[in-house]
Amino acid sequence: MNFEMVIILLILLIPSSIIIYFIVKEIRSICKGVDGLIKFIQIIFLLECWGTFGLILGYYLFFGSDETVPVLSLFLTIVVGFLGTIMGLYFSKETLETLKKKELTNLLKKIRKNLEMQKKVKK
Repeated sequence: MNFEMVIILLILLIPSSIIIYFIVKEIRSICKGVDGLIKFIQIIFLLECWGTFGLILGYYLFFGSDETVPVLSLFLTIVVGFLGTIMGLYFSKETLETLKKKELTNLLKKIRKNLEMQKKVKK
């Protein structure tokens, strides 16, 4: 390995490590709290839907010139995927409210137990 290769490797590694650090930091900030994990899963699902759409579109634009695909079929497949995502967002909000209520009741139970234990210790 010569000197130029090392410099090129460093030029590639330093910015990519900074970007990975930023991504991990953002994921940790998103996943704080009860609703964070659900939001993170929603983001992953949306990115997966857009990525799949991009891959299919790219394939048929660049490699599938001999094949024909009904445009309506492709469009309806993508629309159904996004409608599923929207429905998932709605139901996750309902689930999130239920989880917050459960977390609040569990927290109150823990506080009551701690207060009871402190009263027993004082006696």
